[in-house]
Amino acid sequence: MADKTTITVKDVKTVTKQNINGGQYTQTTIIGDDGKSYNGLNIELPEIGSTLEITYQDVRGFNSIISLKEVTTMATKKQTTTATTSETTAPASVTFKGTLYYAYIKEPEKKIGNKKYASGKYLAEIAISDNTAQQLEGFGIDVKNVGDEKGNFVRARSSTQPVVQDENGNRLDNIPLIGNGTTAKVTCGIYKNGASQGGENCLGLNTIKILELVEFNNTLELDE
Repeated sequence: MADKTTITVKDVKTVTKQNINGGQYTQTTIIGDDGKSYNGLNIELPEIGSTLEITYQDVRGFNSIISLKEVTTMATKKQTTTATTSETTAPASVTFKGTLYYAYIKEPEKKIGNKKYASGKYLAEIAISDNTAQQLEGFGIDVKNVGDEKGNFVRARSSTQPVVQDENGNRLDNIPLIGNGTTAKVTCGIYKNGASQGGENCLGLNTIKILELVEFNNTLELDE
């Protein structure tokens, strides 16, 4: 028998597994403000803080998602509290929409030509809206703005290759060369930079869901 509930998303976790036929699928766990976990396969990742209406079935204590509907996103929620300079307790991960720049996703960053330094990590600069910037700053994330076309942006990186999905949430095994201006929904883990608790909060790339791809082209067309 199916049940229905409305929750506020506190955290989202994903894990990619292999089925018996050799294919892959993504299992998503949504943790709600009710303290329960809801599990689904190949579903669209909701934003942290959004409100969801979930229809699910309890299978031996495992809440299996039948369907879900996003009622309110973080972008449309009205602020009901006075903004302060104090830092909000950061969740384990966040999902937000942005525009990618200088993305090293198919391969990690490496030295090319006269480049003096390369991190050897998978990384991207992600341009974000003012609203997203305010929320991430509240979690202690360093939001930058150098006055160029990106506007507000954050840097995210990972030692392991992030999961890349198409707009329908299907995993892409053949990862394209992602060019500047690609729009995506990104899920990042939040971690402390350094062993001490006083280190700053940083973003680790977990999943990139490509909404509109601008493929990188390294060919220069010469004038005749």
